[in-house]
Amino acid sequence: MDHTVLQFPVGGQRDGRELGRQLSGIGKYPVRVMFSQLTHPRIHPRLRGYDYSKPGAYFVTICTHRREESFGLVRDGGVILNSIGHEVGRHLQLLPSRFSNVRIDASVSIPDHAHSLIVLKPVGAVGAGFPRPVAGTAPLQVRLGKVIAYFKYQTTKAANELRQTPSLPLWQRGYFEHVIRNERELNFARRYIHNNPLQWTLDNSGPFPVNWN
Repeated sequence: MDHTVLQFPVGGQRDGRELGRQLSGIGKYPVRVMFSQLTHPRIHPRLRGYDYSKPGAYFVTICTHRREESFGLVRDGGVILNSIGHEVGRHLQLLPSRFSNVRIDASVSIPDHAHSLIVLKPVGAVGAGFPRPVAGTAPLQVRLGKVIAYFKYQTTKAANELRQTPSLPLWQRGYFEHVIRNERELNFARRYIHNNPLQWTLDNSGPFPVNWN
C-alpha cells in the first residue's frame, strides 16, 4: 500500500479565490457550468503561474465528446460500465506504470464524464511510503497536463479500436482540475467521487457543483 505523505500548497485560500475566478469549480461556479465554457469564448481553467508538476493531489474531471454517454449507465445508484468504460478505468489505473511519480487515489467513471483524484509524488523518492521507480517509466517530474494528455490519447485509441471508428474523438477538449489544498478538501474529494453514481441517479444533468469552501 502506498503511504505517500501529501504536500499541500502554501497560501491555499488565495489559490482558491483565483481558481474560482477562472471557473474551476469553487463557490458560485458549478462544474456543470464550467463545461459549457469549452465553446467560444474559451476560458483558461488553470491557475495562473501555478506549477502543475508540483507534488500534491489534484481533483480532475474530464467530459466525453459532446457529452455523449459513452461509458455505460447508472442504475440504482451504481455504475454499469460498458467495454469503453472498463477501458477508461483500466488505463487510469495503468498511469503509475507509465509515470513513476503518479498515484491514483480515487476515481469513478459516469456515462459522460470521469472524475479522478491524482497524486503527483516527488520523482526519485524511495523508501517508506515510496515504491522504487519502475524500469522504463518516465524519469522526470511530469506536469499534470502531460499525464492527462497521455491518458486521453490511450483511452481514445482503445475506444476507437472497440468501436472500429478510426479518429473519432472520445473526450472534450481540455479538462478541469482543482488543486487540493488541505486534508479537508482531500477527504471531501474522496467522498464526492464515492457518491457520484448516486448523485447521477438523483440528477443526471452532468457533473455536479463542487463547493470547496
